[in-house]
Amino acid sequence: MRSNCTEAIGYILTSVKNTPEICRQDSIEVCQMLLETLINGNLTEADPQNETITNAISQICVCLKDDFKQFLPLFVPALLKDANKDIDFKVKESDDLDGEEEDENGRAALVLKIKGMEGAKQVSMNTNALESKINAVTILKTLARNLGTSFYDWVDEVGKTCIPLINDQYSYALRRQSSKCMRFLIGACKEQPEKQKALFIMTYINEMQELEKRKGRNEYDMMSSILKEIFKQLKNFYHFRDQGIHVFT
Repeated sequence: MRSNCTEAIGYILTSVKNTPEICRQDSIEVCQMLLETLINGNLTEADPQNETITNAISQICVCLKDDFKQFLPLFVPALLKDANKDIDFKVKESDDLDGEEEDENGRAALVLKIKGMEGAKQVSMNTNALESKINAVTILKTLARNLGTSFYDWVDEVGKTCIPLINDQYSYALRRQSSKCMRFLIGACKEQPEKQKALFIMTYINEMQELEKRKGRNEYDMMSSILKEIFKQLKNFYHFRDQGIHVFT
């Protein structure tokens, strides 16, 4: 019930994003309450409120725009904590052939018997942690997109988390959202051309590594997605051309 109420609040505030002045003070008070619950509410990893609260706060950001900046010192570290969670992926021997199981902590296990390999193998991972990682990176992307240069102070910390995730070996969603987040982090450096260039180069190197990996597997849809994202990231530099500044010379 609490999760559904929180979700409804987020949608209500998003519905007035074009006229935020009518609910600015309400949005600030609600955001303070949600952050208090998220940080000091002793929520378990499997509690559905984690996702609904973080999503609602990101919707408040859409409504408040630059006025949301005051909440970043509390909200961004909580998101980075989720984005850096270990999904604890394991493969081990197993004699249990009952199939798929999931415990109360969100750890899912699948028992497989692979032709040519001796004995059954149990593949397991913490699905709650993976969902938290994807959700956190998606929300960081939303913050960077909506705050623009106001997000500049957090570019370094968020970038350190997202750049390695571009090459995540387990989740396409995580790779995709991390790459999109980097696009908006690059945009947040609009007023710092040298830093913007360095951030793009680091992102580009990881994306090209991922591109080569997908090329070797003939995964052409993923290759197309990576190339499209690189093109969108390059658009961040168009304003320098208008100013007669050659960033990549």
